[in-house]
Order: sequence, then C-alpha cells, then structure tokens
Amino acid sequence: MSTTAGKFEDRLDGAAFWEAWVASRITRTIKGASVTLMSVGEAKDVTVYPDMELFIADYSDDDWGGRTLGLEVKSRNVSFTGVSDYPFPTINTCSKSYWERTGHLGRQYLIVSQSTGNIIWIPSWVEKHQKVAMDNTRGQQFDCMAVDTMEAKDWHDFVGFCHGQKVT
Repeated sequence: MSTTAGKFEDRLDGAAFWEAWVASRITRTIKGASVTLMSVGEAKDVTVYPDMELFIADYSDDDWGGRTLGLEVKSRNVSFTGVSDYPFPTINTCSKSYWERTGHLGRQYLIVSQSTGNIIWIPSWVEKHQKVAMDNTRGQQFDCMAVDTMEAKDWHDFVGFCHGQKVT
C-alpha cells in the first residue's frame, strides 16, 4: 500500500514523463524552439511557475530575439488524436484553488493523451469556466477550471502559432 507521499511522488514521475514527451515533440517540430523544464525543488513554489518555458528564436534579424511562452502540460488517461475525437465535452485544466492562487497567468495548456501521445492545445485566451470534477484516483470531488472542448486547438495549430501564424 502506497503512502500519500509515495502516491504524490508517483504522480510527479508520471507528470515529468509526459512533460519530457511534450518537450521532445516541441523541439522536433518547432523551428528555433528550446524548452526549459521547471524544477519541483523546495526552492520553487510550483503554483507560480509553469511546467515549462518555451523559447522560440526569431532569426529574421541580427538581434536574435524571440519570445517565451509559459506552458502547462496535463496528461490524460483517455485516447484521442485531436480535438475532433476528444471524448468529453469539456477539458479540465486545473483546480479552482490553483487558478485563484496563480491568477490568470496567460499560460498555454497542452493536453497529452497517455494512450496515443497526441497533444491538443488550449490557447491562453480561451475562456475557462468552473465545474465540479471527480478525481477517481483519490476518490475526491473538487472545483476545477475547464474549457469547452471545441474551443481547444489541434497540435498543428499550436505549431503554426509558434511559427507566427494567426490562430482563430
């Protein structure tokens, strides 16, 4: 029987795997991308920092500038290839208490399927709403923030956005 601390560590290990998976997809797909995975060490408040920061270099001039995006990665034990076959009408992003602690930080949410490895994107500007969710692994209900699934975008939309394309 696992302890509460052991279960939390198992969840962190699983989250770290999927964050690394997403970072790998990003660096293989997005030109000029580099990813910094954020630490879960004692010196960091994990509610303040995103899961990772994505830097996208801009090679169009001599300044070698770019932009940085904060990313939240959420893995789901559901099978999907994109938005069109996501099996639920809403996508949970985070707990309401997390949302209230951090405020709207403008992070991009990337939702990855643990079954297929496919990724869908919830842009930072998509409106989130409160709903009650059930955490079956812990047997608890909690208030969470969610988006309507049809407001999410597919992986290729995220790649286009990172390459400077307008997303509607």
